[in-house]
Amino acid sequence: MDDSAIGSRHSLALLEQRMADLSCPLASPTGITFEDLFDPALIQRIQDEFAAATGVASIITRPDGTPITEPSNFTRLCSAIIRTTELGCANCFKSDAALGRYHPNGPIVQRCLSGGLWDAGASITVGGHHVANWLIGQVRNEVQDEAAMRRYARTIGADEAAFMEAFAEVPSMSREQFGRIAQALFTLANQLSASAYQNIQQARSMSERNKAVAALQLSEERFRLAMEATRDGLWDWDVVSGEVYYSPSYWAMLGYEAGEQPQDAAAWMGMIHPRDREAVLAANNACIENRCDSFQVEYRMQTRDGSWKWIQGRGRATSRGEDGRAIRMVGTHIDITERKQTEEEREKLEAQLLQSQKMESVARLAGGIAHDFNNMLMVIQGHADLAMMDMVPDNPAYHRFQAIRDVVDRSVDLTRQLLAFARKQPIAPKLLDINRVIEKMLGMMRRLIGEDITLTWLPDLQLWPVSADPSQIDQILVNLCVNARDAIAGVGTVIVETRNCSFDAVYCAAHPGYSPGDYVRISVEDNGCGMDQETLAQIFEPFFTTKRAGKGTGLGLATVYGIVRQNNGFVHVDSEPGQGAVLAVYLPRSTGEASSDGGQHSMTVAGGSERILVVEDEPAILAMATAMLQHLGYSVLSTTSSLEALQMCAGDAARIDLLLTDVIMPEMNGRELADRLLVSQPWIKCLFMSGYTADIIAHQGVLDAGVHFLQKPFSHAALSAKVRQVLENG
Repeated sequence: MDDSAIGSRHSLALLEQRMADLSCPLASPTGITFEDLFDPALIQRIQDEFAAATGVASIITRPDGTPITEPSNFTRLCSAIIRTTELGCANCFKSDAALGRYHPNGPIVQRCLSGGLWDAGASITVGGHHVANWLIGQVRNEVQDEAAMRRYARTIGADEAAFMEAFAEVPSMSREQFGRIAQALFTLANQLSASAYQNIQQARSMSERNKAVAALQLSEERFRLAMEATRDGLWDWDVVSGEVYYSPSYWAMLGYEAGEQPQDAAAWMGMIHPRDREAVLAANNACIENRCDSFQVEYRMQTRDGSWKWIQGRGRATSRGEDGRAIRMVGTHIDITERKQTEEEREKLEAQLLQSQKMESVARLAGGIAHDFNNMLMVIQGHADLAMMDMVPDNPAYHRFQAIRDVVDRSVDLTRQLLAFARKQPIAPKLLDINRVIEKMLGMMRRLIGEDITLTWLPDLQLWPVSADPSQIDQILVNLCVNARDAIAGVGTVIVETRNCSFDAVYCAAHPGYSPGDYVRISVEDNGCGMDQETLAQIFEPFFTTKRAGKGTGLGLATVYGIVRQNNGFVHVDSEPGQGAVLAVYLPRSTGEASSDGGQHSMTVAGGSERILVVEDEPAILAMATAMLQHLGYSVLSTTSSLEALQMCAGDAARIDLLLTDVIMPEMNGRELADRLLVSQPWIKCLFMSGYTADIIAHQGVLDAGVHFLQKPFSHAALSAKVRQVLENG
């Protein structure tokens, strides 16, 4: 018998099996749902078109009445009136349940139990399994009893006029016409049932065929695995003769054609990375010498183009001599380069996460100590200021107080840097032209870096505006320039550059640390000593410094990092030892008209005669602020209690010109106190003060635009200037 005859007989057998499948009942129909059998979008379209063509309402539900499709052509009477009443809705559900009975001999046609409109239903059954009901109706005949409808409206508690108005909109048709539509529905539902049944049987037939094909493929795959270990390279080593069989996929993995390299162990050994060779030999020798049954080792091999691939080598001895030494060994090698790269990337990301968590922990610690530290500095600073005002500079004690004052100033600056790093520094953002801010600082920056270093300024003339606190931009530039200066030994160059940058999600996915969006880039480049990877990993940590003791606090770049993060930006550093460094700050683009304000304001000590109410729950701070204001000539009322402050301002004689209040207090916060005082004395000017961090006082609204705020600790001069500013300008 020839092959064509065998093929024809086989095809006929398959056809007979297909016919048998279509005529057999489903083996397990209970797990089938409507959505498994039909395309919901197509069924919805068929339902909508059927309803539009016949003028009846239509919906498909599960056997328990749960809707599957969206209602088509539903009347307002049913959806907006009857079903919105408790009794009417209950009657509707009873009617739907009756229509949803399995009824294989024809459609169920009956009057709705909730209003008496004509309804009909046909079940969709697949292989004896009832999967859905197709319900139609919400029509009336020509002689529908309006009196009965009015009674029903009253029975279910519906508005009778609205009920009858909606009833008039219900489509009207004869009982015979509706019966014909119901029969057409039954025929269509049966056709859907038959089609779904055939689809299932066809799927069963295809599934069994696929299983047979899969079994054949699995058998072939196992054979191929045995010969070539799929994509793995297969080797078979005669240890005695030194000959090795390498499968074609072994060499293809390394970019070679089969037979292009010698079939011996020396060819393999020559391609192993020198740093990995010792470990690979040790693993092989351990197996040869019967110190282990098998081995697994990871190493690098050089490909034909000179690049390196990571290989996972496995092997075992298949036969041994009388002395136990291996005579024959077989094994595979797998290209694990992608896995290694993924592991390296994961390790890098884990290191970044650990670094971020470490930085955040330090930030929380810095923010936590700021309030108490600021209060202590405030008292020390105030006493020093007042003492110095009562003596001439020639007084020996004057210089001692000046030394105290200098230490306080350095402590205040240290606290401010810690808060900047912690991203909790109170700020007053403005829309800035960064080019103008930098240009105002160029002279100062040139003096800062010294005459031996050339400062080059490269602005982008079309630079976008950014929203930031001008003083923070000053901090960023000063710290970056100091860092660049300290990296240069002798003569050198520092380049300050601005430009616009945009990053999409694809770019950011390939460059960790970047975020999508439009940014203004401020970079400071130097040709100094550069940094290695170990230094780069730590440069933003607070108190980390490469300078010798006494030459730096280690807070400069940590401050830059904190400020940039507080302004929703990011920092990128590019550096190699001996190649200089580029530190780039990216600040989000803003819109609007930029200001050139650099944030520098002079403070002149000036007093007045107005009456000021000071409210501060720390007695030492209260006494200090009171003394400062009295020294300036003001009439001062003071208290540690918000409630007492309200009592002090009661009555016509207690006129107050300015309220100076702490923000966070036990009985009532400063903002609430100000709001209550303004009710009785709307002319009062308000100045808030606090030593808390920005994230805490921001919740009180005192950092909002137009609200006057003074950060603790403040000097006598700062208090004087701020009080006059608020009193004169409001």
